[in-house]
Amino acid sequence: MRLLLAAAALTAAAVTMTALESEAQAGQYILYFHGRSQTGWSGGELVNPPPGWTNVTFTYDGNKRINSDATNDTVRNAIATYCRNGNVCIINAYSAGVYRTLKAMHDLGGPAGIPGLAYVNAGASAAGGSRLAEIATRGITGFLAKLFGQQTPLDYDLTPGAARNNYGYIQDAASDAGGAFMYHTAGSKDLCVKLWFVKLCSGKSFLNGRNDGVVAFDSAAGFASAGSYWDACNGGAKYPGRVYESANAGCYGESRDHFGMSGRASSVLAGGMGSHSGQIASAIDYARDWSDATSERDCIDSSGECDYAFADPNKHFCRANDGTQVCTPSSLGSGASVDTAPNNTCQGSCGKFTGSCWCDAECSKNGDCCSDYNGAANCGAVNADTTAARGRFYRSYNGPGGHFYTLSKSEAVNASFTIEATHWISAQNVAGTVPFYRCYRASYYRHFLTTSASCEGAPNTYNEGIVGYIHTYQAPGTVPFYRRYSPGANDHLYSLDYYEGSNVGYNYEGVAGYIYTSQE
Repeated sequence: MRLLLAAAALTAAAVTMTALESEAQAGQYILYFHGRSQTGWSGGELVNPPPGWTNVTFTYDGNKRINSDATNDTVRNAIATYCRNGNVCIINAYSAGVYRTLKAMHDLGGPAGIPGLAYVNAGASAAGGSRLAEIATRGITGFLAKLFGQQTPLDYDLTPGAARNNYGYIQDAASDAGGAFMYHTAGSKDLCVKLWFVKLCSGKSFLNGRNDGVVAFDSAAGFASAGSYWDACNGGAKYPGRVYESANAGCYGESRDHFGMSGRASSVLAGGMGSHSGQIASAIDYARDWSDATSERDCIDSSGECDYAFADPNKHFCRANDGTQVCTPSSLGSGASVDTAPNNTCQGSCGKFTGSCWCDAECSKNGDCCSDYNGAANCGAVNADTTAARGRFYRSYNGPGGHFYTLSKSEAVNASFTIEATHWISAQNVAGTVPFYRCYRASYYRHFLTTSASCEGAPNTYNEGIVGYIHTYQAPGTVPFYRRYSPGANDHLYSLDYYEGSNVGYNYEGVAGYIYTSQE
């Protein structure tokens, strides 16, 4: 179904584009609109687009009401700019971002209003409202939500009544936009916390039917009536122009909670692009969990969070940077192999440094492996420092010393530095790459990375050599590596997250290049 409808949508957009006097710079764009309590698209969970397509993200306050500048200026103007004038666009919207998208689509007019819009990918749509919002805005529960900072202005628009009555007029916008269908992807994993001896689950306690702990299938799957739905494909009529995407997880939803659905939505969109017009795309799907804020990072830091003891085996820190399961959760901690002597065990956390032994790929060579290294789950594969084409690249930090970048884990933790992140960079000077140098600013005792062999002409600065080879364009499997600088700390920060550091004085300096997000 998606193959036929999406192909038809792109074909229609292309025909319309030919009929128009398109601008010379007309292009193909993927637009990202985020949800409540967010200011931008989550982490690095963007589609790696095929040639000819460009990702465009936006910044707005996700807590603002639907009829605000977040929707009426940012979202609406974005669609008007990138989906008209001969352009072709696909929208990737998440949670309340779907709500804003429908409002903007309605305001832009009827079938002739958005000629270049191919289709909308709707992940965990909140456009039909959520009963959690009613709880957060009414009576004593509303007072408590406000008291504890869990109530936002948007919650008043997220009640099912507001979404389906006050804003009921926007719900047909998908069918009014020239056949630009909206494809829904829904989660089916509850959100639970354990308080003392009681386990509380938001979906089971407050939502109707199958849900992701925040929105139920009536909203996430696009049903025209609020109620209890257990099958996203069947059970009731959907709003016009809405289609549930069943190709991935069937009719019972993705095994993700609400917070894990932004990455999953991107992955589903990438698969959808690959199913029509010969377009090939991919996406990082971190399988993020609301209780697992570190699941995007390797378990290699010194804080011990990788082995934090917990009672719920669904809450664990056993995923590598690429989402690979690297250990098995247990009631005693995250480790697949648990030793009662913490300084003598990997505890299943690949790369863990205990203070006396290692579980990384260099430990065999250096003779300092922890006793259970060989038995720990998949450590050898996860911690391989290099492949034929890619090298593991560490970012570490020490307050007085700023940020430091290296291919060597031992060097990364030297002099009280703590590893913050790991990435993958080309280990060979293949086509499309240039050397990535590490430079040392002696005046400030700081390091930075650059493609300039002269270290950008900075005074009293020395080239320390090549750390790898960085792509100059977004090759398949690569993502932007953003560069920021803090004048106050005289420190450079490089990250896959565009917004990282922006709230603590790091000014944006551009894209340093493009690096890999996984070993293979």
